[in-house]
Amino acid sequence: MAKVTVTALVDNRSVDPRLKSEHGLSFRIETDNGAILWDTGQSEMFLENAAVLGISLRETEHIALSHGHYDHTGGLMKALDEIPGAIVHAHPDVFIKRFGLDRSRNEARSIGIPFDKTDIEANCARLSENTGPQEIIPGVYLTGEIPRITEFEDTGGAFFCDTGLSEPDLLFDDQSLVIETDDGIALLLGCCHSGLINTLMHVEKNWGTRSFPLIAGGTHLVNATGERLRLTVDSLRKYRIGQFVPGHCTGEKALDIFGEAFPEIHETLAVGWIWSKQI
Repeated sequence: MAKVTVTALVDNRSVDPRLKSEHGLSFRIETDNGAILWDTGQSEMFLENAAVLGISLRETEHIALSHGHYDHTGGLMKALDEIPGAIVHAHPDVFIKRFGLDRSRNEARSIGIPFDKTDIEANCARLSENTGPQEIIPGVYLTGEIPRITEFEDTGGAFFCDTGLSEPDLLFDDQSLVIETDDGIALLLGCCHSGLINTLMHVEKNWGTRSFPLIAGGTHLVNATGERLRLTVDSLRKYRIGQFVPGHCTGEKALDIFGEAFPEIHETLAVGWIWSKQI
């Protein structure tokens, strides 16, 4: 029987003093069909934490990117140094220029991927770009672009494509990672800029299930209103969720609400968290 193991290499928090944390996200997924690095955090910290956890990334054949923000892509070139034969999977918009407001200076700051597309192409085995669902290895897929359907999920934010901060960045490259199991979909999120419920609806439509033995990663609810959080909780109750492990950009308020709403299945993500399942 096949097995999948998911390990958090980067998150905003760590409960183990041996493991470092930063504002970012990175998971390693290992299956009998191959291994994937899902995002790379913003530095080489994922490598340091992997070493502490006894994980060799040399056997990782694929790197998949959730979207083109620095805290999910900043360690990419370090990853390619470690895994020179890796295939990089990403939406084409991962490479667009992106900016946010530096409030301390009241000016634009770059928040996009800190490398050019040509740098990546020169250092990976192949760049595989997708806009729709794409299989990476047997049983593991990228969701592709996620339609924004719900009325209550604000999928915008202070993100722009120009230094004048006038052209909104709609983050169409936002996607999640689907792992097929015998009892539904294990879903790894990046930042979920498309909205958590929009993402679940997209997976339900394309994979035909409302059963999620695992949902883990960033949910981008750090600035969510109380009403959005209430409607998110109500919507989540419509799905069969085995473990719900939000972190990164979820925000303390949302984490507290999720803990109260789903005490039996909720766990806050941290570096070193591991999930393993027969699939």
